[in-house]
Amino acid sequence: MSVSNAPSALSSAEARSPITRTNIILLGVLLVQIAIVAFVFWPRASTMTGGGALLAGITADAVTAITITDDNNRSVSFTQNADGWALANTDGYPANAEKISQTLTKLLNINTDRLVTRTSNSHSRLQVADDDFLRKITVSTAGGEQTLYLGSSTGASATHVRAAGEDATYLTNEVATWEMDTLATTWIDVTYHQVQKDEINSVTLQNANGTFTFVRNGEEWTLADAGADEPIASANISTLIDRIATLNLHTVLGKSESPDYGLATPLATIIVTSTATTADTATGVTTDTVSSESSEPQTTTLVVGAKDEETDTYYLKSSDSEFYVRLAAFTGDEFVNKQRADFHVQPEAAPDANAPASAPENDPAVNTLPVVTETTTITDEAAAEPATSVQATEEITATEEITTIEEVTATDVVTTEETTEEASIDASEALTTTLTPEASSTITN
Repeated sequence: MSVSNAPSALSSAEARSPITRTNIILLGVLLVQIAIVAFVFWPRASTMTGGGALLAGITADAVTAITITDDNNRSVSFTQNADGWALANTDGYPANAEKISQTLTKLLNINTDRLVTRTSNSHSRLQVADDDFLRKITVSTAGGEQTLYLGSSTGASATHVRAAGEDATYLTNEVATWEMDTLATTWIDVTYHQVQKDEINSVTLQNANGTFTFVRNGEEWTLADAGADEPIASANISTLIDRIATLNLHTVLGKSESPDYGLATPLATIIVTSTATTADTATGVTTDTVSSESSEPQTTTLVVGAKDEETDTYYLKSSDSEFYVRLAAFTGDEFVNKQRADFHVQPEAAPDANAPASAPENDPAVNTLPVVTETTTITDEAAAEPATSVQATEEITATEEITTIEEVTATDVVTTEETTEEASIDASEALTTTLTPEASSTITN
């Protein structure tokens, strides 16, 4: 009997089992699909034995130009010649050679040891595609140029990088995307004119509002033609001198003047006379300090030309530099719009005769009640007399400064005829508890 029932028992156990052969096959297929997706799309680094430089065959000395372009189509370029690195399209304005050399070394050190993908389908996702990138860096040599695309990062020191024309994408910790700034002023010395303030003897400012010459008066600054009774604001002049002592450029234009610059009819001219060593940051030419009493002081003329509304800048040229530049408007406005009154101590504003008079916080007349000088005992009969209550109210509320009469009417002391003699209240006691001792008045019956 047990033998005959065995097959049916086995079938029953198979029916109750939650995992069937079909389920096992489907689960295996799913795992294989997940593995394929992870292999193709998941960023990973794998070591490649013998991986070489991504920019193969290039040395730092052979590089003649570098161009960096960002994802907003803004770019900056540098050129290298016998004099070193310069900002491109500026007639040779010097760039920060040390910073550019360090950046170039990092680019040349990028290798192919950490492969991420060999397929082009991942380029846009990793932001290293020809038309979808974070940075595009072109390195030029006499033999041609090579381009790198820098994309997204997987960590603090892991950036996706791809060479143009290649499908393979790698990870590098040599350079980060943020280091490849496209703002030109990041790569140059922005100081256009500089002289120590304590070495300036005088400054003359000319604009449409007049000519102002500033000279030292001991430790302070004043107007050279200031009258004996003219209130000079030395601090205002000192602030202006600070701006003139160090001027930073906004944009380098080059060595060629254009009529658009408006320098033939300047909006402002600044003449700085000093005994200081002045340096032209663009050429490195230094003027020695004037040490002999018979020597002429060093004079620098700064000419502020037209305002470019589109860039919100002024055109500027210094007699110490061969380069024309742009100056930020917030600085240029200081020179163009200054007038003599700006260097005067401003008088205090006169009080408005039509304005309501306001008493000081501690004025005893404000929010105070008059002092009772005559003591009158108010009985229940007196409290019952309307005339007494009204007269006391009128005497007290005659003062304009009282804001409410509720505290001082006789009804606050005695309210009904039901008040007994034992409850009689001396008016001086009741009132003086809420009154200040500064004012005086009289309450009568």
